Amino acid sequence: MKVRKAIENVTAYPIKSTLRRGSIRLDLNESTRGCSPKVLAALQKMTWEDVGAYPEYPELKAKTAAILGVSPEKLLFTNGADDAIRSLMQTYIDPGDEVVLADPTFGIIPIHAGVMSATLQSVAYQPDFAFPMDGYLAAISPKTKLVSIVRPDSPTGAVINPDQLRELLLAAPDALVMLDETYHHFLDESLVHWVDEFPNLVVLHSFSKAYCLAGIRCGLIIANTPVIDEVRKVDPPFSLSSPGVIAIGAALDDPEHVQWVVEDVRTEKRRLIAQLEAFGWKTHDTDANFILVNFGTAAASITEKLAENRILIKNLSGIPLLRGWCRIAIGTRDEHQQLFDVLPTIR
Repeated sequence: MKVRKAIENVTAYPIKSTLRRGSIRLDLNESTRGCSPKVLAALQKMTWEDVGAYPEYPELKAKTAAILGVSPEKLLFTNGADDAIRSLMQTYIDPGDEVVLADPTFGIIPIHAGVMSATLQSVAYQPDFAFPMDGYLAAISPKTKLVSIVRPDSPTGAVINPDQLRELLLAAPDALVMLDETYHHFLDESLVHWVDEFPNLVVLHSFSKAYCLAGIRCGLIIANTPVIDEVRKVDPPFSLSSPGVIAIGAALDDPEHVQWVVEDVRTEKRRLIAQLEAFGWKTHDTDANFILVNFGTAAASITEKLAENRILIKNLSGIPLLRGWCRIAIGTRDEHQQLFDVLPTIR
């Protein structure tokens, strides 16, 4: 059976088939600190009806909207932020439409754009990993249908500042500007309230990072009501599972846990950077929950040898700009200590 031509030109998002549980998971930017105890307690109280009935979440939507300071009509829950990206691309992109995006960026973005046969206008990062503002402005044209920005970006950690974002929004008034704020808790700033000012702005949130709920698969689209109404046409009627509804509701009731996660990530990040630099490696800090470390020509072998010791990190050498660099998510102090113990034996 022949697939669409667009699919022939798309490479699937790379996920290793090996089991990761039981390892020190510093490769996919998950949180290994554990979710709020309130989440586990709420899940343990699930009933047969929670499992057997289709999920209902108007109360969760109202609670989330109140926390974000927007009206519930401006929210749409999705099966993770990556599913939000899929929904937006499927709603707005026709074959040949131009999508402006950074290179490199979150890998699922060019995949979903490619599935819709978009024309990619890639804006290259420079070696300093600063947000490529001039490149974005040069790439935007009357043909631009969607502008993708991840704040902070991954894997570079680049952050577009508010003045730059405003300039881009004004430069592309007829394009959808998709602002992925998956890591916004660690940046300690969200621009979600800007949707009230800019009808072309769409903000994406995730519960996978600071809320420590990557396994629940919950994302969020925040946009003006006309955008939400259109995206709902392509979104499944039940994007969240009943356990997901319960877990997210409980997580929102424990903001102190989120704040603890953020503060602990910052503390352990400083310690991780200091030790890696003491070992003699160059690092790059970010405003997210990960850092970059330059292992040079040893990047592949160090990654492999760490994996043999059940410590997982992400080798970025397949990206030309990041050849020799690896990404390490910020783990716990005990996890970092195990990393520090192993590294001198394999370098």
